Order: sequence, then C-alpha cells, then structure tokens
Amino acid sequence: MAKKAWVPDPEVVRAVAVKFSELIQESFGDKVPEINRRNRELKEDGDSCATHDFCDANEVMAEAFRKVVGREQEMDSDKDTDIWNAAWSLAQRTAEFDPAKAKVVEFEICEVCHDPVVGGKHLSHYAARIHERLPRIGLPVEVA
Repeated sequence: MAKKAWVPDPEVVRAVAVKFSELIQESFGDKVPEINRRNRELKEDGDSCATHDFCDANEVMAEAFRKVVGREQEMDSDKDTDIWNAAWSLAQRTAEFDPAKAKVVEFEICEVCHDPVVGGKHLSHYAARIHERLPRIGLPVEVA
C-alpha cells in the first residue's frame, strides 16, 4: 500500500482507545463480556458496536477524545474522524475494551480509496461499505 501524507498518530489513537476502554469498563464493567460477545457476532465490517445497546457510546468516545486530545472533536475534520474511528476499532475489535490490550497500530493507505487502513480494515465505515459494493460493479475487491 502506498503511504499517504497523513495518517493518525498511532500513540494518540492508542491513548484515545485506552481512555475509551477505561470509560466503558467504569460504566459497564459487568456487561463488557456481553458487549464483546455481541460484537463478535456483528458483521466484521459492520458499522455498529454493541456498546450502543447500553448507552450513547458516541458520548463516551467524545469524552475519551476530549480527555486525550484536549478539545472537542471537530465534526468536519477528516483527521479527527480518522483518530475517532481508529481508536474505536482498536478498543472494540482488537482490545475488546481491555485497556491493557490496546497496542500501538501501524496504518497503511488503501490504494483504491486512499483511506487509512489498519490490519486490512478501513477506519471509515463508509469506505468499508464502498469496498463491499466493488464486486457488484465489477471492480477489484482486494486492498493492495
């Protein structure tokens, strides 16, 4: 994959993921195993997380973002959105809301859509859905 001029700072992403996981643990400690079970049942590139079944998880992530980055997320900022999505993905899919499992990730850039990718997964749910449609319109599926 070709490198892009900007990808999220892996340390910032990890710090937001850790804070998000801590806040989820503080709020739903006894329900985290159930959240993780539900998340494993969700489609891999799904655009949801089982935390939403228990609270407005966007508010929890907003608090984590604020505490780590020191300001509100700018809703029209692709950079802030990439940090938010990468941290959420790390906390949910990799660490299963265990702060100790949130490790620094390496980013690559998708040559098809030029969005940041972690472990072959797009940060943007929109980009993931676009890639799901590619085979239907005759375009290559692989992110290479």
